[in-house]
Amino acid sequence: MTGNSHTRRYGPDICRYITCLIDIFMNRSLILALAAAMGAVQASADINSPDASGYFQRGMAMYRAGNYAGCIDQLSHAVALPADYSGIDREEAEFFLAMASLHRGGDDALSALTDFLSAYPASVRRGEALVAVADYYYDHADWSRALGYYRRVEAGALNDAAAQTYRYHLAYCYLMAGDYDAAEPLYTALGNDRRYAANALFYSGYIAYARKDYDRALDLLTRVDRKPDEPSAMADFYLSQIYYFREDYGKAYSAASALLEMPGIENQYMAEASRVAGESAFSLGRLSEAVTLLRRYLSLTDSPLPSAMYVLGLSQYHEGDYEDAIATLTPVSNEKNSMGQGAALLIGQCYLKTGNYSAASLALDRAYRMDYDAGVKETALFNYAVARMQGGKVPFGSSVAMFESFLRQYPSSRYAAEVQQYIVNGYMTDNNYDAALNSINAIKNPSEEILAAKQQITYTIGTRLLASGDTRQALTRFREARSLGSRNADIARECDLWIGE
Repeated sequence: MTGNSHTRRYGPDICRYITCLIDIFMNRSLILALAAAMGAVQASADINSPDASGYFQRGMAMYRAGNYAGCIDQLSHAVALPADYSGIDREEAEFFLAMASLHRGGDDALSALTDFLSAYPASVRRGEALVAVADYYYDHADWSRALGYYRRVEAGALNDAAAQTYRYHLAYCYLMAGDYDAAEPLYTALGNDRRYAANALFYSGYIAYARKDYDRALDLLTRVDRKPDEPSAMADFYLSQIYYFREDYGKAYSAASALLEMPGIENQYMAEASRVAGESAFSLGRLSEAVTLLRRYLSLTDSPLPSAMYVLGLSQYHEGDYEDAIATLTPVSNEKNSMGQGAALLIGQCYLKTGNYSAASLALDRAYRMDYDAGVKETALFNYAVARMQGGKVPFGSSVAMFESFLRQYPSSRYAAEVQQYIVNGYMTDNNYDAALNSINAIKNPSEEILAAKQQITYTIGTRLLASGDTRQALTRFREARSLGSRNADIARECDLWIGE
């Protein structure tokens, strides 16, 4: 037998076929490279073609490169050619033409997308087009219309990244519509998405806050990873509100102050954070900080809350800034509530401190006539009587009458001892020593100052009785004054001389 065994068994044609396959296999890399090169040449030929397919390819390349103006120009030429000649996927071209217009901010983008949805109701791009229309309204803060389009989207028709963005936007639209039940599970589902996890946790905390479930809100918001220029940065805002409501002023101050250090926070939130921090600082006894923070609050808002102005005015009063306090508190005094009554009282006290007794009398009389807070009413009446007496606008007798009226209304007042002193001084100034003594004798627990005044009064009455020839009654008064000798030793010695004589 001669020749190759393979040739004998399979024949020369089969052998040549096998050899050819082996050569192809051994050079497959070369073949693939050639095929790729041929494809590139073909693609280059398409993209440079002057016909519709060239316009389409160039437009799509520009879209992918972010050159939306160029994309619109090229795709517009592509779709302008007759349908039977274009040789392109017209549906794709119209979709990306609308999307390019949307990215560029064109006025016709919305109508182009809605026209596409009408023209191609069964398009594989339908979900993307619906999301694009919804995103348009979302970006323009038209939450209701955005929600209407988002709800028509089948999330399964979107890729994973697009589906998560869709859920995030849908949840926010539900949130803005006040439908917390629909928004909450969407935010929960976004908890593992690195792009949206922090904001989703923040919005879940906000929902708990809005529902007044403060325990849950605290749990969620304290775990938020705060990022500047992101919604999550606002976690401290709502934490400060909760702490302030609960009168935990230390934590309220800290949370509000942390927000104030954040860049990019809107003025309305900066204003409220300044208010909470300022009022909390006041409650913590940090008056100077309170004044600084609340002044900042006033600079950031056109409609300050009366409570903030009241606290600022009170802080200014305690700091001795009486003129500023009056200016701050004057609008608050128009409030028809206990705060307005308290503001009127503070204004009166500021005027007392500056010696403007007439203005003080007007403000204090107004505070006294308001019936919202009994304690403020009592203090206002006391200060009103003081202002009237010190202002010299009424006779001393009338001043004493006001103080006696005060004691009848408030016999157990914390101002009782001062009032008693004013009454006695008033009678003595008016030389009405008998009335002064009667007033003193009516006091159950007289102070040392009152007893010293009593000694002076009884001695003076004694000298007058002696001068009138009533020796018996004079002796009684001198002995009474002598019994109070520890208050004024000089008067006691004078009494000894008169008693001896």
